[in-house]
Amino acid sequence: MNPLRSTRLTCALLMATFAVPQLASGQFVEPDVDVIRLLSGEQDGDYFGWIAANVGDLDGDGVDEALVPAIAFDGFAGRVTLFSGSDGSVLNDVVGAPGTAFGYTLGPAGDVDGDGIDDYIAGGGQILVFSGADHHVIHDLSALAAFSDGVHGAGDVNGDGHADLLIGEQAASFSAPNAGRVSAVSGADGSVLWTRDGAAEGDLLGSAVGAVGDVNHDRVPDVVVGSSGAGPFDGGRALVLSGVDGALIHTLQPADEQAARQFGAFFASGAGDFDRDGVGDIYIGDFAAGMSERENTGAAYIFSGRTGRRIHVFRGLEPGETFGLGRGIEDVNGDGVPDVLVGAITNSIGAPAAGATYLFSGRSGALLRTFTATLANDNFGGDVIGTGDVDADGLPDFLMTAPGLSFAGVDHGRAYVIAGNVLPCPADLSGDDWVGLRDFLRLRRLFGGTDERGDLNGDGRVDIRDVVVLVRDAGACAPGFPR
Repeated sequence: MNPLRSTRLTCALLMATFAVPQLASGQFVEPDVDVIRLLSGEQDGDYFGWIAANVGDLDGDGVDEALVPAIAFDGFAGRVTLFSGSDGSVLNDVVGAPGTAFGYTLGPAGDVDGDGIDDYIAGGGQILVFSGADHHVIHDLSALAAFSDGVHGAGDVNGDGHADLLIGEQAASFSAPNAGRVSAVSGADGSVLWTRDGAAEGDLLGSAVGAVGDVNHDRVPDVVVGSSGAGPFDGGRALVLSGVDGALIHTLQPADEQAARQFGAFFASGAGDFDRDGVGDIYIGDFAAGMSERENTGAAYIFSGRTGRRIHVFRGLEPGETFGLGRGIEDVNGDGVPDVLVGAITNSIGAPAAGATYLFSGRSGALLRTFTATLANDNFGGDVIGTGDVDADGLPDFLMTAPGLSFAGVDHGRAYVIAGNVLPCPADLSGDDWVGLRDFLRLRRLFGGTDERGDLNGDGRVDIRDVVVLVRDAGACAPGFPR
């Protein structure tokens, strides 16, 4: 593969070490991590769990299905497996053409063929759209990109009743070398509806693609596209584009231009409505952000779909932990606002490069829960998604991948389906189910220290950011789930 098409792969390989695993299934520091199901690759070194995607409930059993690829399977032919959300059985299993790293990118496609059931798409050196009903190939779009770095459903952008598709090709050189290109493609017949090329050499437009819904009120769904080489220091940008013609709506920028490294690489997606203005918002990750001793610490952002302003900035909590591999997920703490799940694949709290995942409140930014792996070099948190309620206990669950030992060629990759828990109300320091003056006074007494009780956002210190969390959480603790 061209190195420009595999920045994350290169990063992952550098992080992996050739140590034989001690535990095949992995363990966690936190005692409340309940693994519902463990999915595994079939070949050592197959990169199973490179990414993952929730593609919705395709078989009508009320539980969402998950796509997980193994892009190095059979010498980088690649393999994409669709797993049943309810029992983990294999619903479809496709091996790519030789050398295509099939499954390098994948995602939900929406209802492409108009049969009332959502479909799904997988890319890399080969791009196929599959029926969600019977899994036959609806379209082979491989001729539209030499190598696709992002594929996703776009919604129906041309009003013909069929969901359309997005393809990003970051190494495309139509306007300038490696400027990149994104294409919107008809779900009805596979024709190209519009294209947009990167503005300058090395912009890498198409490093990620996602659907964001209608953000400019023209009744047509819009899209977000990563451009991970753009910006004054080449640290990345993300563009929100009109679904009609690819015209620019917003340019999304990192908070610190000089510290940005991979802003908009792989992780750019619609995230749900965080600011409750009726318009969907946007998740952007930068897993390599940081300078000096915080190089590769990472960052994650939620941006307003309506205005493009930053709603939340989440920063890696441990230096060098490669934080930012994630997305917005459904509301898991019952406060009516989507939440945020972020992986940190080189977090070493549990063991060197074992990895961790963080769950944040989308309302306040409070750290709600951590999942800290203890299997050295496993890179747990390689991708993290919400799955809906897999175990039928009324709480949303998660899927988190761990491909690191597969990168090293000494084991299979893994994907953990993990149970959702009843969550705390972190800002309720007084324990009276109400966030108000008592809690503010308690926080003030802890201000400037490192007491975990006052460290509401989990960054290791009690400061003004924790005050912001408390103010945003003011009022009754969320009643949606029992506490």
